[in-house]
Amino acid sequence: INAEYGVALSLCYFFDDFAGIMISGKSLKNLVAQLGLSVQKFSFIVHMMAVLVSSLCPLSSWAGIQIGYIESAFSLAGQDVSGFAYLVESIPYRFFVLSALFGVIIYVFINKDIEPMIKYEEEMRLTVGSIQEDDDDDDDDRKN
Repeated sequence: INAEYGVALSLCYFFDDFAGIMISGKSLKNLVAQLGLSVQKFSFIVHMMAVLVSSLCPLSSWAGIQIGYIESAFSLAGQDVSGFAYLVESIPYRFFVLSALFGVIIYVFINKDIEPMIKYEEEMRLTVGSIQEDDDDDDDDRKN
């Protein structure tokens, strides 16, 4: 459930996928370990969400290049159209992006990892567990 923070934060930075990744990664770097989430899983979630959300948002940096491509293609066909209008109209037909976005959200909420991620999550749990044991030992030493 801690991965939900990565999803929520990635939704805030829709204007550029790289900016979203950098801002989310840097601002939550220290918090990730405290949440008991592996850096690899957090990176996957933030990266996927940032790329997918920015590719769907017509106000993102990706929209500018997509509008240019659309207008260029129509101008080659001899038509003068609004690339922005076609970009917005194409959003419901972006099957890969929409299904991947849905998949990442489901992945976070069902909290089931696939094979490579299981290893990283187990390593994180062991690391967090040993740190907590060390903290408990320090607390016991202080009491004595």
